[in-house]
Amino acid sequence: MRRLPKAWRWPVAGLLVAGVGSMVLPMNNVLWYALGCAMTLTLLVRIAHREVPFGLALAQWRLGPDDESLLRARLASAVQCAQQGSTGLAVERLEALVPDLAAALGDDHTLTLQARFIALQLRSEHGHVPGRVAAMEGLSEEMNAALGPGDPETLAARIALAEWLQEDGDTDAAQEVYRQAVSVGTQELGADHQMTLIARGSLAVMRHDTPGAGRSAALEELAAVVRDMERVLGASHPNTVSTRRLLDQWTAA
Repeated sequence: MRRLPKAWRWPVAGLLVAGVGSMVLPMNNVLWYALGCAMTLTLLVRIAHREVPFGLALAQWRLGPDDESLLRARLASAVQCAQQGSTGLAVERLEALVPDLAAALGDDHTLTLQARFIALQLRSEHGHVPGRVAAMEGLSEEMNAALGPGDPETLAARIALAEWLQEDGDTDAAQEVYRQAVSVGTQELGADHQMTLIARGSLAVMRHDTPGAGRSAALEELAAVVRDMERVLGASHPNTVSTRRLLDQWTAA
């Protein structure tokens, strides 16, 4: 049964029950019975498809639940839902995926931690998550221990932690986390790495928005980040475009 996703076990069981029932019921009751079974099975299939799409369920039946390519495809399907604006559906798929990732690859595997990170971010965007800062701090520490401080996923979690600290009004702690992210990113990944550039830009934005933090210096730093992004990532990259737009707004103001 492990080759069959948990979400799809109910529809399959329902189909078997419907088949057995249709063989033992009197003929004059079969039509109504079949109609009721069809409606129930349709509902069960829709629920199962939300958690694990039918194509991925078939792939799991062929490859097994522990196949890494299948698990990556399930993660990609959740991310795609989020990109299309279906945040709730993405969270459902991620919450079903994380236990399977942990069982197949381990709690400290990159994919497991990445899925947990994305799920935490999406839950926070979709609605209030009690203790979200503590949850992100704990997850970033797990990533730091398992993947290393210079791993891009670890840095992404640190940057998200700094953003949430800033949103909660703890600007001193947020600025320190940003500084650490810039320092670690520069040392471990290089000054031109995308995560390093994002950390630099985020720190410059925060300094600009913090009274008394030196807006002129922050403006110069963001301009330098834009130049580096255009050189490294290209002028049409989404991060370059959004940072350039913000710089233009500041300059115009």
